[in-house]
Amino acid sequence: MVADTGARLAEIAGLAFDDIKLDDATPHIVIQPHPWRSLKNAPSKRTVPLVGNALWAAQQVVRNG
Repeated sequence: MVADTGARLAEIAGLAFDDIKLDDATPHIVIQPHPWRSLKNAPSKRTVPLVGNALWAAQQVVRNG
């Protein structure tokens, strides 16, 4: 997911299941702070579309919980 999204490794590793939005018109992840992980700075809060291998990986995470 890191390679196809451009997100930082810590951002991907710190995702919650609720941050993965596969049922929207454009599948995406929501990068936002959590109690277990802060963000580097305020503009780091964002949505990132999922395509290619990143989409496949997110689908596997959700499917295999």
